[in-house]
Amino acid sequence: MQQFATKPMHRLKQFHRDQRGAMSIVSVFTIILLGFLLGMVLNVCKQADSKVRMQNAADAATYASGIVTARGMNSLAFTNHLLCDVFALTAFLREGGEDVNQGSGASGPQNKAEKITEDILLAWQETAPELSDNAFGSFENWSGNYATLPGNFTEPELGNAILAMIEPQSTMIEKYSTWARAFSAEVLPTLETILNDELIPQYQKALVIATPEMAQEAAREVAQRHGYDSNAEPNSDRGKMAAALWNNDATPFRHNGPDDPNTGLPVVDPSQNQSSFYLDTARKQRKRLAERYLSDWNTEKLEKFTEIGLMSRFRELWIGFTQGQLEKLLGENQDKNLLHVISTPSDVQASDENEDLRPTISFNWSWQQRNYFLEQQYMFVGAVYWKPVRHFVPGLFENPIAGDRVNGAQGMLFLPVPRLHHGVVDCYKVNRNERTGELLDPPCSLADDNFADITRTPWPIEWNLLNQNWRFKLVPTMMPELATILSQPYGDLAPADISSLSHQEVFDINTH
Repeated sequence: MQQFATKPMHRLKQFHRDQRGAMSIVSVFTIILLGFLLGMVLNVCKQADSKVRMQNAADAATYASGIVTARGMNSLAFTNHLLCDVFALTAFLREGGEDVNQGSGASGPQNKAEKITEDILLAWQETAPELSDNAFGSFENWSGNYATLPGNFTEPELGNAILAMIEPQSTMIEKYSTWARAFSAEVLPTLETILNDELIPQYQKALVIATPEMAQEAAREVAQRHGYDSNAEPNSDRGKMAAALWNNDATPFRHNGPDDPNTGLPVVDPSQNQSSFYLDTARKQRKRLAERYLSDWNTEKLEKFTEIGLMSRFRELWIGFTQGQLEKLLGENQDKNLLHVISTPSDVQASDENEDLRPTISFNWSWQQRNYFLEQQYMFVGAVYWKPVRHFVPGLFENPIAGDRVNGAQGMLFLPVPRLHHGVVDCYKVNRNERTGELLDPPCSLADDNFADITRTPWPIEWNLLNQNWRFKLVPTMMPELATILSQPYGDLAPADISSLSHQEVFDINTH
């Protein structure tokens, strides 16, 4: 029995010297530690991937919504131009239409220029015989219709040349007036309805209200798509990614009415605001632009009268009467059919320079004043929200900031300024073979002999609502209210409250 008891005791005494199986124990602990390390790495990767995805989503959502906003500004500018063109064309067609006497029901030509030119041509016809014998030389090239005159004229004297011009000018005026009356009969009633019912201002008001919501919807849609998994479905753990646009005062980007110009689009409807500055600006802009469009209409439609109709003075009379029609029409619409005007600071409103088109931004300001105004009126922050990441190994890499995840990006509405030159050369048309793509006519260049004939198109840079070149760009998120904005809850998503952080602290931790 003693022999049997000795062997176990001996083995027990030698146990601390026995190294068999030691690596198995070390391996177990090593595997456990590696497992924890792998879990930590995977958690860090998920957090980093989530951060990148959310930042990309914030950039894309902010940019998409900014493009919608810029298009809203350009649409307002376009409809401002359209309204002025309607005024111009209405005045043009009023002069060319029928003049209806409401009392008797009778109608006749409204065209006053046509009536006066009849008397002018008649006076020329009566005066021409007195000028037959003259010493003014030959007038062979004055009219191609000289040979068709009745009688046997042996040489084209002044009086005969005048007689030769009366009939073609009279015919030309008659044809033009007939066209104007037919054009007016078809189009003028529609234009009058547009002005009487204020259809364009109604559309503009609806656009001002709808554009911020369309921008919000664009941001939400883009963010939601960035939150999809590979199967094009929202993440099963985190749900849908959401997005919202915020103003610099931590209020949602939306239209709050005419009394709140710091939200939504930086525009003002003078018919609702009733400020003397905005009313005067809208009227002056409308008058100036309508006169320009009326001049374009007259220049195009009366072009031939500069060659043939000089004797009748029809062109000058028509232009004068259409301008009078426009003045009358603007007077009828003194307080309606007003253009939307860009929001303008009070100190710029008080300036005397550029009275009809005051700049929105005063270049006499310091850079701090200018940047503050841009942040107030033309910048907003897009924020995306998502539920926290579910970790592979819970507890190994928890985000120290409690709450739903949020990332932001800042954008700005702006008007581009051309660099190095003040115009764009209209030198871009290239003629190619449709089948082979071969260059048939090389594009013009600065070295072309005919470069003097190439016109330069001015690039408008005025900060007003007549400029149709509004753009949008992402800018560094430097807004001082960024911490407050990113702390705002959105729906059932509640980010961590970081509003107590200073601007510098937010800038230090912000990766954008």
